Amino acid sequence: MGFRIPKYLQNYVDKKNASPFANFVNTSQYYANRNTYVMNYLNRVVRQCIAYACGVQDGAYNQGLSANIGYAAIRNAVKLIKGDKTIFTGDDRATAFLSDIWAAYARFDIFLDELITYGEQGGTALFKINKDALGRCSLSASRVDRSDFAVADNGDIIEANFFISLLSSTTANGIDEELWLIERRYYLDGKPTVSYHVHRKSGTAGNEVLPQVDEKGIPYKRLNKTIRQMIDRLGIELDTPMRLPYHDGLGVWTYRRTATNSCVPGLCMGDPALYGTLDILWSIDTVFSGSLIDVLNGEGKVLVPKRFLGNINAAIQKALGANPEWGGLDSVTEGDDEFVYVSTPHDKDFPPTSVQFNIRAEEYRGMLEMYLKQFAVAYGYAPTTLFPYLQDSSPKTAREVTAEENLTRASVQSAHRMLIPELNRAIAEVLIQSGFVGKATIQLSDYIGNKLMRDENTRQNYAAGLIPHETAVQIVNGLSARETAEYMQKIGTEQKETAFGARVYDDSDYFGG
Repeated sequence: MGFRIPKYLQNYVDKKNASPFANFVNTSQYYANRNTYVMNYLNRVVRQCIAYACGVQDGAYNQGLSANIGYAAIRNAVKLIKGDKTIFTGDDRATAFLSDIWAAYARFDIFLDELITYGEQGGTALFKINKDALGRCSLSASRVDRSDFAVADNGDIIEANFFISLLSSTTANGIDEELWLIERRYYLDGKPTVSYHVHRKSGTAGNEVLPQVDEKGIPYKRLNKTIRQMIDRLGIELDTPMRLPYHDGLGVWTYRRTATNSCVPGLCMGDPALYGTLDILWSIDTVFSGSLIDVLNGEGKVLVPKRFLGNINAAIQKALGANPEWGGLDSVTEGDDEFVYVSTPHDKDFPPTSVQFNIRAEEYRGMLEMYLKQFAVAYGYAPTTLFPYLQDSSPKTAREVTAEENLTRASVQSAHRMLIPELNRAIAEVLIQSGFVGKATIQLSDYIGNKLMRDENTRQNYAAGLIPHETAVQIVNGLSARETAEYMQKIGTEQKETAFGARVYDDSDYFGG
């Protein structure tokens, strides 16, 4: 994948300017250590999609110029799926606790963004509930290349391993150590169990070799003081199985972007968002790179192939009659040996002709917009939803606009159907662990064009009696459960005062009887 810059241009860019921006994500060692049954799928699909989604390069992504369209599309899709407001509905005390206390402490907004991002990038993301020594609960997400798991036929997690890179860049006796903290959740004698291990990292940064999770790690006593303090602050014991207090199995759930994957039947993983669009992304990068090549070549200088330089010198000398004052052409090589810049010492007699390549901006714009529209539709969203600057030459009818909006809304609702049931299981576990008997569920904002249309839709639903007044107030104003209760109380008070005023100062009975 990706577009490789021509050699002469790469040398030119390296010499004239800073190198093109390049990040890296190379987790080939992770994929090599996974189950051979899914290794091919992970390497050919998940790994390449994650590379494009992160706007980076790894072993499957050639060095070159990239428009990073995959990264931009992922970020825009995450915003649409997450919505502008998260609402908890259910019992008053439970929802007030979740929205006003727990969500802020647990950084739920950040977690939700992270979970959706990981799901869009790799097609599958794990998330788990954590409980500290003070009994406080939080949720954390893990990308598919930083965890592994096994599932039962009904989709429940029966074993999960999380590779947490908390312990790193430590020094013991003058020797730098890179350490993994491994969290393993599994069933022992039929009961949910967790154990923690510390292993030394091997490989290179971003391309670490994963340890054997079923082996014991470095004993606690052999760790240096700094690491032992970190372990103590986490409130865990190493290499010691501990019972999990959760009611919902291991307290681990999956977010799959699609119900099944397109490659391995029976594999409990979803397709990444960019699966099926890699060829289009490569085409976009090719157009983007080609346009930049034109820009860099179009500097307004004279370019002559070097192999013709001797012939040009001989022809000019013959035309001049071997004039002794003629010294020939002075060549200055820029970049590599294929092209030279040419100038003459007798510019007055032989003025060079300025040559500048046509940048073909309009042609590139047309090709880029065509590929972007193809990508957006293959991705599952309306082109103008992902890329608002895309514009058609002719105005659209209301039916065409509605059709585009419905495409985006269908994709958002599909993501919600896969995500919300799993989140509700986690929310129920948070309430149980926090001592609440009541139930609560989460609602994510539905996609309806823009906020004005969404608010109008909410008002119409309320007017038709399809949603409660309290819910309408919460959605339109973006309020928490506590703020909504305060709003409702004030609204009720004002309505009573208005009714009393209307009765007292009615024109037909000024003195109110």
